Amino acid sequence: MNRKQIIWLVLAAASFYALTYLTTWEFALFAMAMIGLHECGHLWAAKRCGLKTKGFYFVPFMGGIAFAGGKASSRWDTNFIAIMGPVWGFLVALIWAGIYLVTRDPIWAFAAFWGAFMNLFNLFPMHPLDGGQMGKAILGSINPWLGFAFEAASFVLACLVFVLTWQP
Repeated sequence: MNRKQIIWLVLAAASFYALTYLTTWEFALFAMAMIGLHECGHLWAAKRCGLKTKGFYFVPFMGGIAFAGGKASSRWDTNFIAIMGPVWGFLVALIWAGIYLVTRDPIWAFAAFWGAFMNLFNLFPMHPLDGGQMGKAILGSINPWLGFAFEAASFVLACLVFVLTWQP
């Protein structure tokens, strides 16, 4: 096992532990599956845009982060990469909702609701969420300083939300 795989496993275990500390092991499994598939959506889009991908890591108490080798060649590609995480997440939530309709097991309804909510929240226009990445790309296409100002303001907003709510 190489160093990258060990780091991935340690972060995945830490994320699982953090989620089970806050909730249940069942919820932790659903959350990690949703986070992983969401990040895979970003990696898939990055590959479609011609970028090499380096994988993703779970981040305890935060979710996950996907890594591409390089920057997108256009703001369109940046938006495409950013939106594909939530799109994949919503598709997974729809699949889980379908499983609920067939089985009537409430755990699947909860997983579908949580997955849809997580991906909707991720579209909030705040750095470093996907909505923040898209806002920076859109406003930056109008004026680079406007994109920078949006990113700085959304980062300050994220810090304020964290400090005022004590929620990562």
